[in-house]
Amino acid sequence: MDIDELITQGETLRASLRKNEDRWMCWYEYANHGAFQEWVQKTNRFLHTHYSGDIMIEEFEELASQGPSPKGHDKLLAILKAFKEIPQAITPPKEHHGGIVITNSNSQSQNQQQAANIFLEAISDELTGKQMKELKAALADEKGGKKGSLIEKVKSFGLDTLSNIVANIVTNPAIWG
Repeated sequence: MDIDELITQGETLRASLRKNEDRWMCWYEYANHGAFQEWVQKTNRFLHTHYSGDIMIEEFEELASQGPSPKGHDKLLAILKAFKEIPQAITPPKEHHGGIVITNSNSQSQNQQQAANIFLEAISDELTGKQMKELKAALADEKGGKKGSLIEKVKSFGLDTLSNIVANIVTNPAIWG
């Protein structure tokens, strides 16, 4: 079976469409409703086989499910003729539905520079200008990867200076707050 045969059968069915009238109503029916249903099923099968995914297949199915009418049947035939004349399948654009993406980014850092500045401020009263420069240089060495140079530098200032530094640190509210 090809599309030309389906169109011919559809035209024959269109010619068999009869109008019925009652006092208050008007409706249409096929001389052989079973033949119409068979034609619709064959046509659906043909379209899904040869034009899979085409956007007009859904419209054909929707029209075929409605009650019989000359206008509706003409649209069914028009869809079939369009498939014959323009056979490329027209598929609906694919929508990409990405899953839910949750990004949770946490970062935590300690600002040791601030702690070092508070430390230097707390002990600045007990040190001379030269000692402060030496201590800042030792602090820079600590950042560079040399461990222990800051403690050694403070020890070199003497025991009484060291005890005053510790007292200032213990009593400074900026360090504990």
